[in-house]
Amino acid sequence: MLGLLAGVFIAEAAAAGAPAGPEVQVNTYTTGQQRIPSIGVDADGNFVVVWGSAGSSGSDNSLFSIQGQRYDASGNTVGGEFQVNTYGTLNQNNPSVGIDADGDFVVVWMSYGSSGTDTSRDSIQGQRYDTRQPTPIVPWYNLAASAPASELTVSPVRCG
Repeated sequence: MLGLLAGVFIAEAAAAGAPAGPEVQVNTYTTGQQRIPSIGVDADGNFVVVWGSAGSSGSDNSLFSIQGQRYDASGNTVGGEFQVNTYGTLNQNNPSVGIDADGDFVVVWMSYGSSGTDTSRDSIQGQRYDTRQPTPIVPWYNLAASAPASELTVSPVRCG
């Protein structure tokens, strides 16, 4: 569900795409907009949802941060909502998540500003996670440090 002061919701779907269960709210931080979700599903049906959040229950007090939540194949939460981005100045937006068969996943997003070597206004950032750990397995990274800002694009899968 997208919209002003909207939350991020998931619902189980039947094979034909019809709803097979009630909507469940993903985000636990409910102050401000929660938008632009992306979902990745592993081979066993476990999944992760990431989205942009106006504010954060974590350390990011900028305009928008990137948040995430993991789920098991039955739709139960695994751990709590977590903040993906570590750079917390200006705006983090347009998240997208990719997940492998084992459940390891990568989240990428567009960042307005960077704590790395990229001095352009816009950069693409990322975090890599191991499904067995609640924290990133490698430090935050800048995916396009030498590319001009005009070449940077993130195309998330939008749900809702």
